[in-house]
Amino acid sequence: MAINAPNVTVDGFTIKNAVIANAAIGIDIKVISNDAIIRYNIIDGITTLEAGPTGTAQAIFLESGPLRVEIAQNLIQNVAGSQAARAIFIGDGDVINPTDNVFIHDNTITGITSTLGGAYGLLVNSTMGTSAVHFSANDVSNLEGATLVHGVSLGSDTPGVIVQHNNFTNLIGPATANVAVWFANNQTLFGVSMSVTNNNFNLTVMSYGIGLEPGLTPVADPLTAACNWWGSPDGPGPVGPGSGARVSPNVMYSPWSITPGPAFDCTGNNVPTTEAQCKNGGWTRTVRPNGDPFKNQGDCVQFVNTGQ
Repeated sequence: MAINAPNVTVDGFTIKNAVIANAAIGIDIKVISNDAIIRYNIIDGITTLEAGPTGTAQAIFLESGPLRVEIAQNLIQNVAGSQAARAIFIGDGDVINPTDNVFIHDNTITGITSTLGGAYGLLVNSTMGTSAVHFSANDVSNLEGATLVHGVSLGSDTPGVIVQHNNFTNLIGPATANVAVWFANNQTLFGVSMSVTNNNFNLTVMSYGIGLEPGLTPVADPLTAACNWWGSPDGPGPVGPGSGARVSPNVMYSPWSITPGPAFDCTGNNVPTTEAQCKNGGWTRTVRPNGDPFKNQGDCVQFVNTGQ
């Protein structure tokens, strides 16, 4: 199905597309299709048997820069190709406009499989950049890829991205490229208004909850990523102190949740990272990395500024 006009709603359909050759696409939202709404659909069996480089599959494709697209309450399953397999793909090599204000929420994404390439729940790879992407309250499970598995893959500039209240379960791929939320090393605005919070990383230490490509550093503050469940009450590892899913450096993962959501208990390693967290009695509710309490507000502020 191709959408090539603004203000189109696709609601309540079952969409299948199994092809023998070339790419398989479920819904193709073209560049002029601003304000499209894709909701309450079953997108099932988007597959290709093509073994060559065109053997990609994507259930929903935002092509070349449509604006203000909402993708909500869909079941997206059984998407398979020899090359990349993507539940949702924003971008391509011919992007002519930035893609802004994309809201992806309350979807079930499962059974995304690539036999030779990567498997993605969401891939953002737009040469013009993509701002204000909201990925929330989605269930992402059973992704399997030969070269990599990314639940959410942010491959290009995504200032203002919010990833929250999602469940990531059963990501099957190489340990070094098995990530729930991935940031590639071409985010020139990395850290700007970005937030990855209140997610359930139902994963082991064999997967990354949040992964940053080596060399990527924030332009200002570390990535905000507090109050996530990392699959273990003692938090993320091995950069973090726990035995749960991995986390990369330059991610502010503390405090984390010691229980899975929706009832997050965000008291894990409640270490202050700003002076504001020491004010108004906050020093009594926070601790040093080893669990020791602060003596007073000044002691807390000193720790924030000097680490001592």
